[in-house]
Amino acid sequence: MQGMRGKDPEPIWHARDTSVKQFCEERGIQWVEKVSHTLWDPHQVVKTNGGTPPLTYQMFLKPSQVQKRLVRAKTNKLGTGSGQSASAPVASVMEGYHQKKLTGGPISSNPATRE
Repeated sequence: MQGMRGKDPEPIWHARDTSVKQFCEERGIQWVEKVSHTLWDPHQVVKTNGGTPPLTYQMFLKPSQVQKRLVRAKTNKLGTGSGQSASAPVASVMEGYHQKKLTGGPISSNPATRE
């Protein structure tokens, strides 16, 4: 027989959990406990933090160690500076519009219909 439940991080429930575990052990019931309703195991977070729980959000904002140095790109692969990409043409704002069909709005070709 096997019992399973979510691991409760709240200290108030430790006595209850210990009693249930003892009850199961006495009756030969295997007890499985998993982190379930939290995103991380709070006991592991405290252990990783040197035995102190993070009490404020500011503790999470501390930068971690840099794994490796960033290397600057030697070339500009995004564009040539002329508004055109080396790999694909970049359309201008006006390309694709039929100037004579535009009515109203700030870019209308007909001055009488401009707002």
